[in-house]
Amino acid sequence: MKTKALDLKATLLAEPAYETADIVMIATPTNYDPETNSFDTRSVDTVVDAVVACNQNAMIVIKSTVPVGHTERLSARFAKSVILFSPEFLREGQALRDNLYPSRIIVSGPKEPRQRFSEILHSVADKPHVDVLLMSPSEVEAVNLFANTYLAMRVSFF
Repeated sequence: MKTKALDLKATLLAEPAYETADIVMIATPTNYDPETNSFDTRSVDTVVDAVVACNQNAMIVIKSTVPVGHTERLSARFAKSVILFSPEFLREGQALRDNLYPSRIIVSGPKEPRQRFSEILHSVADKPHVDVLLMSPSEVEAVNLFANTYLAMRVSFF
């Protein structure tokens, strides 16, 4: 087993955590509204606003499902901050296992930060070989939406 040297801390106090964080991962609900035909991204946007207000140097990684183009719009709005999109492909009740043995790692954003973040994810995986895909934000957002749609269709057929 690999040695994992990460400085992880848990807290309920957001602002002090954001002020000292190198990386902030956002995994909040973004429910789909069929009437407006859009995702409610207010929870993601609120956290991005709060992180940038406290620490413009923190790398922000969005894990929540967002519409295609959302990460690029946030990156344009907060040009001094690094905002990545890296979806999680987790099965219900299997989150720990799926993080240790990921089917794939997909990351978008500026070249150097996305490479660095993908290396972090890869280094903590216990799976010997994991496909790592580095793409544009819109491509990764589309991959996430297609994967979710495919899985929903599989469930509905059962």
